[in-house]
Amino acid sequence: MRTTTTAIGRGLSVLVIALWALGCAEATWEAAREANTVAAYSRFVRDNPSSDHAQEAEERIAALRTIAHQTIESYEKFVEKYPNSALIPELHAEVEPLYFARARGANTAEAYHAFL
Repeated sequence: MRTTTTAIGRGLSVLVIALWALGCAEATWEAAREANTVAAYSRFVRDNPSSDHAQEAEERIAALRTIAHQTIESYEKFVEKYPNSALIPELHAEVEPLYFARARGANTAEAYHAFL
């Protein structure tokens, strides 16, 4: 009976540690989301590489860098890498003036049609 009790105790200890770690990862994720910086997301990925949020953190890092670069090329690379990202509308709004400037610079019907 003692062996069974010890095994159950170890199992519960492992479960408690796993739940604690999960709670810490969630708290860290919320802190990274609140900060919304490349540094915060990078720390999260470094400290929680197997988290369910690690991929989203990488995506958010790429989105923040796209916003910082303010180029059509960086936006198009983001869309190519993350075609189903929920962040695309936000990023598109950031670079839309660049697309308009490109159409305006060409000043052709085709360029304006491509913009629309």
